[in-house]
Amino acid sequence: MTTALFDRDVRAYLAVLPTLLGDNEGRFVLIGQGEVAGLYDTHEEAMVSGYEKFGTQGFLAQEIARTDLKMGQEWLETCQF
Repeated sequence: MTTALFDRDVRAYLAVLPTLLGDNEGRFVLIGQGEVAGLYDTHEEAMVSGYEKFGTQGFLAQEIARTDLKMGQEWLETCQF
């Protein structure tokens, strides 16, 4: 996955993170092509679905975590797009 594609998926994750927290914290979100592609109970389920949906084009399978809000703010402040 190129850096630009990874950045796009991370930005998409951070954008939807506030709405995902609560009932979904600790689950995994699959993001590909800058869009949420599903929610899963395990990382393995998210990865399997990611390869099925996106192949080797790249995707993000990320645990939904409140600590990412702080990380996301720091990332947005320091990264150039």
